[in-house]
Parts: sequence; C-alpha cells; structure tokens
Amino acid sequence: MAIMRSTSKGFDGSWYGIKNCGIVEFIDKSDQFDWADIYIVIEMRIEGSKYTRPCKVVGSFEKDADGKIIDCSMLKKITHMTDALGWDGGVNQFGQWVDGDEKPIDNIAGWLTENFGQGEEAPLNYVCYVFREAGKDGKVYTRVHNKFLTNKPGNPEKLDEYIKWLRKNKYIREVLTDDKEPVTTNNQTSNIDMDGISVSNL
Repeated sequence: MAIMRSTSKGFDGSWYGIKNCGIVEFIDKSDQFDWADIYIVIEMRIEGSKYTRPCKVVGSFEKDADGKIIDCSMLKKITHMTDALGWDGGVNQFGQWVDGDEKPIDNIAGWLTENFGQGEEAPLNYVCYVFREAGKDGKVYTRVHNKFLTNKPGNPEKLDEYIKWLRKNKYIREVLTDDKEPVTTNNQTSNIDMDGISVSNL
C-alpha cells in the first residue's frame, strides 16, 4: 500500500490583489457612528477565501449653505457602488436614500440585501481590490476597497489602473510586505504569518 503524504501549498499571497467576488449582504452601521452620514458595510465573498471581507462605503457629505449635498468624496463612493450594482437609485440632495423613482428607502441595508445580496454562496459577479490596512487599534485588517466593478472583460485591468493611481497619489493606506511592496497580484509571494492578521470585519 502506498504511503500517503500531505502536500503543503504554502502561501502565495492569493488573499490580496484584484479578486473575483460576490455580494453576501449589506449592513448599515450609520447609527453607531455620530461622525458618519453613511456607514454601509458590504460583506463580500472573495474567491479563494473562506472568510467574507468588508467593503465599506463610509463618510460624511459636504453641503452648501442651504444644507444640500454637493459633489464630494462621499458622493463618489456611493456613485461607485450604484454604478457597479447597476442601480438607478442612491441619495437625494438631502443625503436621504431613495430608489430610482425617488421614493424614500427607510431600511437601506435591508433593501440593498433584498435586491443585490446573494447569500454566503454568492456568485462571483464582481471584481474588487483586497488589501491590508492598519487599523487605529494597531492591528492589521484585510479590507476591500470601496470601488468594485462588474466582473466582465477589461474591468480587472481598469480597477488595477485605478488602484495604482490611488497608490501613486497616496489616497490608499496599505500595509507593506517584508520587501516594502504592497501586495497587488494573485501570484506575489509574501512571508506574512496569517495568525498575526485579524480577520475581524470591524
């Protein structure tokens, strides 16, 4: 009888970079943070990972003298999300969630989950960027950047170029690997001990 041996696959950095993903559910945490007008957490199923990862659409609006929101970083984040979802709704001039007919949505997380969430085995209909970020508590967290795209030819390359632009202009904070390079591709090797990385979806 043959002697069985286990084959170690090692760690090739495949937790990070441009990844296929699916939307599990949406969670609204805006009532937990006084400083945030919007705090939507999109739980993403990531190809090759047994953990879901949080994609956060978070921030506060800039407003004019009449209290109406203007184009700003928070509005761009919402636009990224609605474009990827193919949803014609979003927020109105007062920052309130509305559907495509401008009817108010009271429970935005429930509404989005019902219409776009696909559960724990969600199909990989999107592409996203997974990276490591240092939290204010000193721990390192695995995050999904707030801009994700539909999973179709050309979009992984578009997202990669966008992330490179963010990195070049220092708009994204990544924890570097031992060789001082951010993890960007599925084939990059890293010597990180995964036991030292929190997978909390805070």
